[in-house]
Amino acid sequence: MGLTVAGVVGILPIAWNTDDVTYRFGTVSWFVPVLAIGIIATALAYVLGIASTRLLGSRLASFIALAEVVAALLLGWLLLGQLPNLLQGLGAVLVLAGVVVAKLGEPAASVSGDPVLDFAETP
Repeated sequence: MGLTVAGVVGILPIAWNTDDVTYRFGTVSWFVPVLAIGIIATALAYVLGIASTRLLGSRLASFIALAEVVAALLLGWLLLGQLPNLLQGLGAVLVLAGVVVAKLGEPAASVSGDPVLDFAETP
């Protein structure tokens, strides 16, 4: 919303076109990335985010969400050929270390909290 307002006001120059999009592996029509953003980056990510938060717990899920930055760095490198610099690499390592520390700090749970799973595990 903020970017839209900044574009309408003229603070941020915004432009779009229907030219083909060139990636490292080839060229695709403009609607392919638009569909990918709509389906993969929005709808699928939303559903998987809800499911993973339920499975991992809120604490670990919040730290793993930080891995989005690392994924963006890797995808930029693989798809667009944007080589990360040393500072970006250090940031990625720190994010991953934070995820590991958060996981190690979680208490071990003997009960999953899911009645179906708990019933299945009882002798």
